[in-house]
Amino acid sequence: MHPGPFQSLMQATACSAAVKDLRHKQPRAALQTVAAVTLCSVSALVLLATSALAPTPTYAQTRPGVTAPAIVKAPARLAPAAASVSTPVALAASSPYDAEVASRLFRFEKEAVAAQSPAAVIPLLGTGDLWEQVDDRAALSHLLETAAKPRPTLSPLVRAIALFMQRGLLLHQGKAEAAVLASIKQELGVVSTFAVLGPFDNDGRRGHSSPYPPEQETTAPTRDAEYAGKTLGQPLHWRTIPEAALTREGSVPLDSWLRPDAQGTAYAVAYVKSEQQQRVAVRVGSTGALKVWVNQGTAPVLDRDVYHPLRLDQEVGGAVLLAGWNRILVKVSNQEGRWSFLLRLTTPEGRPLAGITTSATPPTEKWQLPRGVPYSGAAPASLLASLRARVPKLTPGAKGPPTGAQAQARAQALLDLGLYLHYMVPFDPETREDETVLSEAVALQPSRHAYRLLALATGEVNRQRRAVEAGLQLPGDTEPKERARLQLDLGRIYEEGSRQRQAEQAYQQAVSLDPSLYTASLQLLLLQASRGLPAEALRQLRTLRTQHRALRLLRAHAELLARVGRHAESELLYSTILTETRDDSDAHRQLLARARARGETEAALRWLDKIEQLSPDAIWPRRERAELLEASGQLEAALVVSSDALTQLGGDAEWHERRGRLLQRLGRTELAQTAYQRALELHPQNPALRQHLLYMNPQGRSSDDLARNFRVPMETLLALPRPEAKAGDAARVLLDQKVTRVHNNGLTEVYKQRAIEILDERGATDYDEFDIRYTPDTQSVQIKSAKLYKKSGEVQQSVAQDESNVSEPWYGLYYDVHAQTVRFTGLVPGDVVTIEYVLADVGRRNLLSDYFGDVHFMQEEIPVLDARYTLVLPQKDLQERPLYFNALPSGKAGIDGVEIKRTDELKGADHLIKFVATNVPRLRSEPGMPGITEVIPYIHVSTYKSWEDVATWYRGLVSEQLQPSAEIAQAAKAAVAAANLSPGDELGKLRAIYNEVVRRTRYVGLEFGIHGYKPYKVAQVFQRKFGDCKDKASLLKVMLKEVGIDSSLVLARTRRNGQIAPEPASLSVFDHAIVYVPKFDLYLDGTAEFSGSTELPAQDQDIMVLVVEDPRAPYKGQGHLTKTPVLPAAQSLVNRQLQVQLQPSGAARVVEHIEVSGQSAAKWREHYHVAGSQKERYEKVWNDTYPGSKALRVELPSINDLEKAVTLKGELEVPSWGRPQESRAGQSQGKGDLVLRLLGREPDLLRSFARLSQRRYDLILGFPWTHRDQVTVRLSGAQKLRRQPEAKHLESPFGRFDLQVETKQVGGATEVTVRAELRIDRHRITQAEYAAFRSFCTDVDSAISQQLVVGE
Repeated sequence: MHPGPFQSLMQATACSAAVKDLRHKQPRAALQTVAAVTLCSVSALVLLATSALAPTPTYAQTRPGVTAPAIVKAPARLAPAAASVSTPVALAASSPYDAEVASRLFRFEKEAVAAQSPAAVIPLLGTGDLWEQVDDRAALSHLLETAAKPRPTLSPLVRAIALFMQRGLLLHQGKAEAAVLASIKQELGVVSTFAVLGPFDNDGRRGHSSPYPPEQETTAPTRDAEYAGKTLGQPLHWRTIPEAALTREGSVPLDSWLRPDAQGTAYAVAYVKSEQQQRVAVRVGSTGALKVWVNQGTAPVLDRDVYHPLRLDQEVGGAVLLAGWNRILVKVSNQEGRWSFLLRLTTPEGRPLAGITTSATPPTEKWQLPRGVPYSGAAPASLLASLRARVPKLTPGAKGPPTGAQAQARAQALLDLGLYLHYMVPFDPETREDETVLSEAVALQPSRHAYRLLALATGEVNRQRRAVEAGLQLPGDTEPKERARLQLDLGRIYEEGSRQRQAEQAYQQAVSLDPSLYTASLQLLLLQASRGLPAEALRQLRTLRTQHRALRLLRAHAELLARVGRHAESELLYSTILTETRDDSDAHRQLLARARARGETEAALRWLDKIEQLSPDAIWPRRERAELLEASGQLEAALVVSSDALTQLGGDAEWHERRGRLLQRLGRTELAQTAYQRALELHPQNPALRQHLLYMNPQGRSSDDLARNFRVPMETLLALPRPEAKAGDAARVLLDQKVTRVHNNGLTEVYKQRAIEILDERGATDYDEFDIRYTPDTQSVQIKSAKLYKKSGEVQQSVAQDESNVSEPWYGLYYDVHAQTVRFTGLVPGDVVTIEYVLADVGRRNLLSDYFGDVHFMQEEIPVLDARYTLVLPQKDLQERPLYFNALPSGKAGIDGVEIKRTDELKGADHLIKFVATNVPRLRSEPGMPGITEVIPYIHVSTYKSWEDVATWYRGLVSEQLQPSAEIAQAAKAAVAAANLSPGDELGKLRAIYNEVVRRTRYVGLEFGIHGYKPYKVAQVFQRKFGDCKDKASLLKVMLKEVGIDSSLVLARTRRNGQIAPEPASLSVFDHAIVYVPKFDLYLDGTAEFSGSTELPAQDQDIMVLVVEDPRAPYKGQGHLTKTPVLPAAQSLVNRQLQVQLQPSGAARVVEHIEVSGQSAAKWREHYHVAGSQKERYEKVWNDTYPGSKALRVELPSINDLEKAVTLKGELEVPSWGRPQESRAGQSQGKGDLVLRLLGREPDLLRSFARLSQRRYDLILGFPWTHRDQVTVRLSGAQKLRRQPEAKHLESPFGRFDLQVETKQVGGATEVTVRAELRIDRHRITQAEYAAFRSFCTDVDSAISQQLVVGE
């Protein structure tokens, strides 16, 4: 194996010898000297690398867990250009990051001399990550400068990446000459003249496959050509993007020109004139699904329905440019976030094209698109294809993986390929292709370096942690620097998981292993600062900065100073950063924010000038400028900014509204109304603006203004007497008011008023922001007021508002729901924060027919002095369509006895239904408490009269989605055939289909619009191989039907939400979908990835469900409400047997056999389903009780069979099965006396289930279960049993426990067998039963705590 890249630097004498050899014109001798000690100073390495070539250290990658951009973003972190080769850099490599730069340079030089080696790109990947880390930034600059120089052996594709980075470097300097930049851009072949059109609809990612008009045209569109786009009533036109408005890297920023800029599909067109017909390569990087056509009449040159970050040359396709003019049409779809692409035209080999002219407009009016010529011949060169080809093929017929040199070669090639995949991301990130490739490399040649790279690519924190831990657990004490980096990575993982103590220990280990790894020291002092010791952290940080010149330290220092309020010093450091990185966006934003905070408008505007120069495509700086100018009274200047923005974003309603506001303030009322009207045309879901237009006309004031009619004046609220605050209350709600106007179609307008008094510092932190959730396509939010009433009497406005998507990608759930967040700063006890807003449904129709339903809670985690819930609807609507409510108790509701009063009144034509509760105490949470609807009072309202009404609507909603395709039918039959079932085995069919759906369909939910309730078509779900709970339930139902088994969809309310009263019937109560099979009286959960067909997950047991269609009598195909069963303890069994051979020292060899069936098996399958980590995981379980245990073997033959019990056979060496018995004085009572745990584990029933001495609420245990243990300990030699535990038998309403101990002589040795069985029969313990249950747990733990004492 090659040495690791982060070994210690060359000693001074060796470095001097190497330089001396070089000066005597003996470069190879110099390189041999360097190779002997790995690395010398960066300056010497630069000289050596340019003088000769020699074997180099293995290239290493950046730290795991940081997903910094590889190519496109790397230039933003590059250094100033290095000195020429004849002028060495003086700074020595003083950290592992500087050593890594040198290692990269060696690797590049080695690969660059191999003809067209694609591996030369590997040292360039991720260099942007190092810019902040290194002390010697000139050396990093030199690496890129060297890589960008032309040489005959260097692949033009590798050089293109280097040139791209070098261009970014020049931009980074802020001194680049336009001619140089243009020359590099031309050499890269970047097409920068485009007209764009969009957006078209891409909801549900269907835009990629939808043939919108531009791809069907045979003639070039005219200037006034009009298209119907995503937004109704907003026609689209082609618009030319000026080259100066492209991003600095040359990509086309669609998100800066098109609105709306989410869930959209856009087209871009460029016209290319070629002097001759020629074969070309079209190389594209994009943020989303991509299609590219060259001319018309042929298939797309590129067609990839993949969403990922943009990188250079992610896709490549061959095309033919005709002599004369050609059209290139690009189609790019997006979901959220950035929306852009970058296109290059090169020769098939990747070299620049000659004789090319581009334009954003067609050569002539109504130009006839030429018919394309299919590409033929060898496929265009591709770095990805070349790196794949470098991976040695497996020997046909070979048994097992390769070994020796073959394994080493394949592993190294896979490492290179995996790194390229990770940084260039030419795949859907959900597939984690990079992780798959790197996992194979690690399996072939496990090393600390390889495990670090695997962790870098791992997308899930637990797998990342396992990779790092596996690297640390490799044998051997060599490579301390690699082990230090792994400890650093482990510390970051712990810190992200809020495991501060473990993080600190890992960082300390890293510093101990490699004192030069300053980033570990930095993380330690930042932890110290987070614990309330910023002064000491700042002192240590200043010391660290005297040892290292890395920008990471400078930035951390600036951030920490700002955190403690030392803004002047922080600003000085940010300014220093800008002397090194003149386009540093973070520093610019920080300095802009400080100027705004000080009220220095002119200074803030100057910072905005610089930001706009650096990011000409960005929209936010213009928004900031307009806000600054307006706030400072410079209305005419703000109007100019808004008008300029509208030349780029003519379809942006926000800018039209902003312009209208400015015109109104300037007294130009008629023009303001025109601007407002245009904003409403673009975005009609804006009732606030509609209302504002009415207010501009005094005769048009609306009588339906909920805010005006129901607002409680703050002066009145603050003047009311308040009870004395209780200890422990961080804050309290003075008023929580929700008023809902229900329209006759079920859509609503909601007015919310909320006022919170801050009582302590914790309250100031917890309640400094409000989230308002809404669906932008169908709802609007109007914030009426957001104010801070200071204790001093001063009234302040909120300081910030922003918006975010609330999707949960970590759960595989994606929503079209957004959140507007209102933030306050400077809160202190005694302050009152208030917010008022209107949330209005503005969709063209109610997606849920005319249904209205709501569940409103009247209690919170802080006290509520006044809680109000009001419904407003026309009296005539209430008579025609009543509202149904849950039955409120005549007195007080909830655990805390909250009294809710209902009143009804008529107000004009409206009927008002009011619910009021006062002086509501705070909710006190407990571990294992029931769901929210079981512990606090709530109002549940619905327009549905019966559950059959709900079921009927849902059956109609999903009927068209349940049509099977031929592929589904074929797959269902194939799954049954593969199971080799006996004739008539219907249950076997069910299991086969269940396993097919559960195992082959990933859980991913696209909860957009109606698809929050409506599954996607089963054919689409089957084809995609992913879906959410209702998608998987639908597919399961359809596939069961294909093999002759009837079933029904079931809407479910999972246990975590709590039981709820069966009235009223409603859609609002459900959050899950499963399947019911009447023939077997069996519920199936298609999302239960690790549960068998008879192992219903605990969250699905004892819950309220709506069976949508039940064919049995008496239902006759109708729906009905019911509860799922609770599976008995006998169906969830853990049977554990241990054979223990005890040694005199207390060590033991243990053979374990476990069989797990029922619901308990799911956790075991999940824990051990990855074959490569089974032994590691098994050993870790044992080490939690017996540190130092070593697993000799572990077998789980049935782990991947959901229908079989999990069986585990393991063998371990346990160093401390017995521990010396100590007297009260701390001395051993007898020679060789050992204390053994009775069952080989600590008693944990009380700790697991009944830690609280008393409870307010019921205790939810999970599910009933049975656990059997048989532990047989054979003593060695003269060992005898000195103390034998007593047998125990415990009975209770909650379960039972039996303990027996048997002793016998076997072959002259004593053998002790302990048998125990614990059965928990209940899944729920009432509050009244808790004391008895806790007593039972205590008795069981006491019985298990008995000791076996052995001695000689």
